[in-house]
Amino acid sequence: MYRKNRSNPTLVVLLASLAGCSAATETRHETAVVGSSAALTIGPEGGSLVLGGARLSIPAGALHEAQEIRITVSSEAGPTAFGHFSPVYRIEPEGLVLDAPAHLTIPFEGRDDVATVFHHNERTAAYIAEQTQVNADLAGADLAVLGRAFVGSGTADASACRPATGELDVLLAVDNSGSMTEEQVALAAALPRLARVLASGDIDADGVQDFPAASSIQWGNITTDLGSGAFYAPGCNSGGDEAALRTLGAADDSSCASSYPGVLRFDGYAAGADVDAFAHDVACVARAGTSGCGFEQPLEASLRALAPSSSELSFFGSSSGQGDLANAGLVRESSVLAVINLTDEDDGSVNNPDLLNPVSSAYPGELNIRTYQYPEALQPVSRYVDGLIALSGDPGRLVYAAVAGVPQDLVADPGSIDYAAVLADPRMQYSYSAEYGALTVVPACESAVGGRALPSARVVETAQGLDARGVATVIQSICADNLDAAANAILVRIARRLAGSCE
Repeated sequence: MYRKNRSNPTLVVLLASLAGCSAATETRHETAVVGSSAALTIGPEGGSLVLGGARLSIPAGALHEAQEIRITVSSEAGPTAFGHFSPVYRIEPEGLVLDAPAHLTIPFEGRDDVATVFHHNERTAAYIAEQTQVNADLAGADLAVLGRAFVGSGTADASACRPATGELDVLLAVDNSGSMTEEQVALAAALPRLARVLASGDIDADGVQDFPAASSIQWGNITTDLGSGAFYAPGCNSGGDEAALRTLGAADDSSCASSYPGVLRFDGYAAGADVDAFAHDVACVARAGTSGCGFEQPLEASLRALAPSSSELSFFGSSSGQGDLANAGLVRESSVLAVINLTDEDDGSVNNPDLLNPVSSAYPGELNIRTYQYPEALQPVSRYVDGLIALSGDPGRLVYAAVAGVPQDLVADPGSIDYAAVLADPRMQYSYSAEYGALTVVPACESAVGGRALPSARVVETAQGLDARGVATVIQSICADNLDAAANAILVRIARRLAGSCE
């Protein structure tokens, strides 16, 4: 991004004095007065329309036939949740789709480090953040569709620390072990609203936009099943699902297709864009069934799903990352990345494979609780804190959310979670009981319908570590009656990241 040139005023005056002339003032581009307008008929050969310091350049081939293009400085206000560095420019005919993008530059007054061109998407009735180039007091962006635009920041307060973005990439890791039927149904029920809010920018459904909407969403689903390596365990195979993006639809839902692309995409500018259809497809793939391995490894699966094969990271069974293999194309360079884990047990990402050996002499005892009893045989939590931040490239563009085994009262206020207090709570400590038959871990919480979730301490520790490094984090309880509150908490954190906030 280009930055404004900052000069030393004393030095400027001194040099001007030595030169025997007055100091020159920086030339700024004119912002035309509200109500002013300019029009030009532009044909297939292209052309440029200028209004004050604003310019719309339409390239050759963008239009099939001659068309009158008009720019008006509108009295309309942009969303109050945004910062405003310029008036709203109305570019007509609104909704006109171009065969090649036009380039719009708008003069502005405000912080150049967060300045963003916001463009109104007529299809989703929301302002979205365009990829913006800033040069001095001009902000520029390419527009594939004509419509209203202004320059501003993604937040009305001072919390913005970078330009806003309209790109969101999501990796959802779902526990597909035998106890997850109700939780996967609850997830599917929460996804439609989540997708609609992301596409509209309206969290509370009052018709007022609260954050820059995501114009482009890429979503991938994986499971927590990485198998049991060389050892046999009931319900497990050697490699599990290998952290590869799922492509199968829910087998028990006739409305789902049998297969889907690994990367599910929503493009708010595409003709016929249907966010509800997108959410339906995501839910179909996210309902991964309950036949997966009982050694849940959500953290390792998430890291492996994102890491490129060239990464120095080595994964379970000496396998490589999937980021540029089975999962290629999911994550984009300028997007906000949200990593979401859904599990009713703690993370058991294995470091020493012998932990899964049914006849191990080093790790004796019940196979199903070994990942709790022998933490020294697991990967350190720091692997996931460091790894996710490194793969995202920018903690300010990363969201980590987990819906897991945590008592609901400890996370009642998702915007103010005391991670140390959560981890210190007696219900989050590993203890064991034979009350449920074989020796098992005592649950951290139970749902109203009798579902139980074990203490997800490692998941919480990961969120705590990421939070301390500037990542937006969310922890919610999987024991809630539904996942509406969890979805809302995730939405709030994603919204702030799309807006460019570092909070």
